[in-house]
Amino acid sequence: MLVTDRHSTNGVVVITAGIATRCRAGEPMVAGPGSVVRFGDREMQVRRG
Repeated sequence: MLVTDRHSTNGVVVITAGIATRCRAGEPMVAGPGSVVRFGDREMQVRRG
């Protein structure tokens, strides 16, 4: 799955294997199965299926 921060005010963070990486605005980032995507005070987990 590709995740892109579209210049949000809170930013988007992808957490994979316990390592949090902030998305750069406008640049797609891969979030593989098991990753957590955090945007603002919400988050989702990426799953296959």
